[in-house]
Amino acid sequence: MSLVLDSLISNCSLQTLKMAENSFAHKQNLLASKLGRLLQGHPRLLHVDISKCELLRADLIYVCWCLRDSPNILSIHLTGNLLGHHDRILIQALIAAKVQWPLPDVRQTTQNLIDERSRKILVKFNIDG
Repeated sequence: MSLVLDSLISNCSLQTLKMAENSFAHKQNLLASKLGRLLQGHPRLLHVDISKCELLRADLIYVCWCLRDSPNILSIHLTGNLLGHHDRILIQALIAAKVQWPLPDVRQTTQNLIDERSRKILVKFNIDG
């Protein structure tokens, strides 16, 4: 998985990334740090799905912390990773997220770069407990 993340970091044409149901569990948190780096600095990435990736609480918070510096990301899907109610509130505050239900159709986005003042990151959390 580490080599895959290294390759994704160097691929500047990605706009959507679906890594759902891949294990990011690692004893030294190496995979979470590479994922955070990918999200933080990728020039065109808009939508990310890391649901059911076995990310630990600290890893999820770190990854979401890295989102704050992302120039483009509009949505991230975190369902299936173990987050408590207070963790969700913390993540929403970290990235100034706007949680909406039902989810808007994210395929309608035509811009690659989003004005920072108008950018809101859509977060989908666990809805089934």
